[in-house]
Amino acid sequence: MKEQLWYKKQLRIYQTVLREVDLIDYDAARVVEYLVSADANCLVINAGGVIDFFQNKLEFANISKFVGSKDIIQELTEECHSRGIRVIARVDFRGAEKRVFEQRPDAFAVDEACQPQVFNYLGHPLPETLYTPCYLGWYRNEHAFDFARHLFEEYNVDGIWENASMHEGVCYCKRCQAAFMEDHDDELPRGGHFAESKYDTYRAWKSRMLHRHLSAFRREIKKFGDDKAFCAEIFGLFYDFYNSAGHDLYNIKDAMDFLVTPLFIGNHEPLNGPGTLTKFLKALDEEKTPVVLFGHLGMDNQLRYVSNSPAELKIWMWQALSAGGSLWDVIFNGQHPGATYDRRNEAVVRDVFRVMKRHEGKLHSQKSIAPVGIFYSQKTNIKHRRQNRAEDHYLTNILGLEQTLQDRHLQYDFVLDLDFSAQKLTNKKLLIIPHCELLSDTHAEVIRAFVSAGGHVISTGSTALRNEVGELRDDFALTDVFGCSYSGLSKDSSKWGYQWIRQREHPVMRDFEQTQLIANWGECLLVEVHQGSGAQSLATYVPAIYPQPPEKAWLTSMETPYATVIENVFGDGRSIYFATEVDRNVWHHGHPDYSMLLGNTVSYMLGDANRLSTNAPASVQMTISKVDNDEGGFLLHVINVTSSPRRPVVDLVPVRDISIALDLPARKYHSFEVLTGDASGVVVRSDNKVEDDTIRVDVQIAHLKDVVALYIAAQ
Repeated sequence: MKEQLWYKKQLRIYQTVLREVDLIDYDAARVVEYLVSADANCLVINAGGVIDFFQNKLEFANISKFVGSKDIIQELTEECHSRGIRVIARVDFRGAEKRVFEQRPDAFAVDEACQPQVFNYLGHPLPETLYTPCYLGWYRNEHAFDFARHLFEEYNVDGIWENASMHEGVCYCKRCQAAFMEDHDDELPRGGHFAESKYDTYRAWKSRMLHRHLSAFRREIKKFGDDKAFCAEIFGLFYDFYNSAGHDLYNIKDAMDFLVTPLFIGNHEPLNGPGTLTKFLKALDEEKTPVVLFGHLGMDNQLRYVSNSPAELKIWMWQALSAGGSLWDVIFNGQHPGATYDRRNEAVVRDVFRVMKRHEGKLHSQKSIAPVGIFYSQKTNIKHRRQNRAEDHYLTNILGLEQTLQDRHLQYDFVLDLDFSAQKLTNKKLLIIPHCELLSDTHAEVIRAFVSAGGHVISTGSTALRNEVGELRDDFALTDVFGCSYSGLSKDSSKWGYQWIRQREHPVMRDFEQTQLIANWGECLLVEVHQGSGAQSLATYVPAIYPQPPEKAWLTSMETPYATVIENVFGDGRSIYFATEVDRNVWHHGHPDYSMLLGNTVSYMLGDANRLSTNAPASVQMTISKVDNDEGGFLLHVINVTSSPRRPVVDLVPVRDISIALDLPARKYHSFEVLTGDASGVVVRSDNKVEDDTIRVDVQIAHLKDVVALYIAAQ
């Protein structure tokens, strides 16, 4: 069997983003000894671009004044290779100093007034001016490729990481004007705000240009062998850089040898964020290693010199591992994590890396067996996502849905619109479509066939009201599946909004027995159930009940013909449609009615297909996956996030006497192994009873402090 390329295996990466002062007394041998002690298998180290950290002999070299006679790239590469550690050179061509700009001004970006653009960080100018290159130009391309070739020829590095590959806004240089005119027979858009729709065509074009650049960069690298890797800093899913820079993981995944994207710990991101991101990366390309880039120092990458909460850091790392991801720890000061100002968290990462290496064959080979798929629409995300989450109407829908699923320990993964087909729905019992406004006729037909053949679907909000290019339809593309039609009207229920329960005995309305009204919030589409179709309204829209004056706070009737929750039988399958963004409401509004309503619906539609049931509270998160290697078996990750009701998590509250029942697609249970956590109180039993190639495995965990990862040998 052909040996698998190194970047297709598990990656345990340290990156030290060197400051120039870190070169003083740089000790490559000590750095590599630290990497070995931490079981790292890859080092990402500054090579250059803005500042060169090696003896660069190229024409536009900008060698740090602290390099002296040393060459740390040479020393590190030799030391790392002697210990079996790969070296990726970080290059950065986001900006150049004035002397380079003056020698090749044609290679740099200009604004509408044809003045040179300068690099800034989050709107703040830099102390020393850096001129921004155009990424169609010579500096980001021919010069960058020469730079990389030099690193491979002289130092035999194992790969290139192009940092800061994006450029925000519009470049109006002659090269960009001519290229855009050739492709679109139009002038570059001008004036107004870059977020306006008149820049949509330019954004899409710019995204293609970025992909062209990255693909060309990768081709240059592959001339040195297929074992040389290329990756770039591409922000995805939790960031809104497409609208500002045409920059998205969807558009460049083919140009990366492994899929890596940053997700630094932040109080505004959910603790399951790394798991979400890993699932998303695996859905993008299941053949490429998914890597979460994080930092053990700082919160949200704003405090680069001091440690964040160790409890939260460990949770963050294990969320990625629980979904089958690899890790890339980046620090911004010091020669290595043990030689910087704040060393409080370096042992946390080192310990996790050691567990990763010890159980690499199992952790890296995880494959989802989740019966639930969340449908992700890139086009809808581009239209509705906002960096200000209060204004976002897509990512927050997914986050609310995930919260509901995790609270009930329901297993799920992502199904993307990128290559959506019937094959992608194999082994899925339930497809959930959160507020997917832009949906093509082709994708609608795949969903229609899935439900007709016996699948179940839950949809929310404006799903399927527009086609893939954003054109408004007269009705839902899935109106027959939903069992209802859109009236063309909607109401803002953000104040004083309610729903009237029509079917009190229905399983979706479980635990609502003592109320006739439930909460409503946000935009509510007015839809009507198809009469005589078998569809039924479980709840209906209630007009706003104004609270003042209280004597007038009443309606003649609470009932209207407009359904908010509709169940429909379609073929052999079933659909439930919400005329509201109930998923977003879970995340933003927080009233328990929303999570109860959505959670009941998922449980009802999933039936007994979920593979995991437990007595653990919602604050204990669980993932079960299949080990897809010769050994086989299954991995159960149990992650405790029980703590005081605030972020960051500081003091975890241990949870005791957890019972977990697993229905695994296997014929016989053999044994178990605790990969991490307290093994003394873990008991696993199975009666090996086979029903449709499924066995029941019962797990008891007497004491859960933070994480227990459990391997179950069963085939």
